[in-house]
Amino acid sequence: MAPSVRSLPAPKTTRASLALPLMLGGLVCMLALPREATAITIVDLVWTATTGSGVTGSSSIDAANGDTLTAEIRVTADAAGIDAIALSLRFDASFDDELNLISATETCTVATCGGMTPITAGVLGTVESTLASAGSVLTMEAGTFGTGPSSTTFTLGSVVFQVNNLADDGVDVVGFFNLPIDGVVDNAQNYSAAAIFNGASVIPEPGTGLLVMNGLLGLAYRQWRHGREARGRGSYSPASADELLASSLFFAVATGRSASGACTITCVAVALPATFPSSRVRTTST
Repeated sequence: MAPSVRSLPAPKTTRASLALPLMLGGLVCMLALPREATAITIVDLVWTATTGSGVTGSSSIDAANGDTLTAEIRVTADAAGIDAIALSLRFDASFDDELNLISATETCTVATCGGMTPITAGVLGTVESTLASAGSVLTMEAGTFGTGPSSTTFTLGSVVFQVNNLADDGVDVVGFFNLPIDGVVDNAQNYSAAAIFNGASVIPEPGTGLLVMNGLLGLAYRQWRHGREARGRGSYSPASADELLASSLFFAVATGRSASGACTITCVAVALPATFPSSRVRTTST
């Protein structure tokens, strides 16, 4: 007699048994979908004070070794607003030890930052630059549990540097490099690491020698015109070699403080009298 085969009843499908798979599937789908495009936050580092002669008020400033420079970190939010922001700075990425960090300060308050305050007290840490590595400020941050500022500009913090080894090497301070910590969350809770940071530069100030060079060029042009007119009258009396040498020596001393190319400019200046050899000095009596 063949054994009988019992058919097992099909499992019942209930709402409860489908709930967990559906929830997990929905979560996976949400993570896989691209997030809504967020507002673009713009951050500017603006030089606001100097002990030197540079002009403040922009992201670029003329400076000389020994100058102390202060910059504010200004954040501009658009209509989507900012619920939280975290920003780090990197400086001297060219490994020339151009700037020495003196201080880095978070300045946000509820009143000045549209309801946001620092999430932690002070910056998380700083690293000084060397000839072998860049320096950094980690991290300035601020946030709110409500709606943050929108369509406005506020100051997140400030940094103070001393110019140590001045070089004309392009952008000296950049931001938003410490990912994924750095970034912006807007008022709709969308995260973005695509905020725009306009880097800041320190450039050599024009040396006094450049101003003197202009004077010497003017003197040479005047002498050339004088000689040209005098030759037409049969009389030519250029400046004496002693006068030109005195001007050249003054120019050489003035370029001593030039931030770059001092030797080249000085050598050219000293060579100027050679362009007026005594053999070319001619007078014609009438």
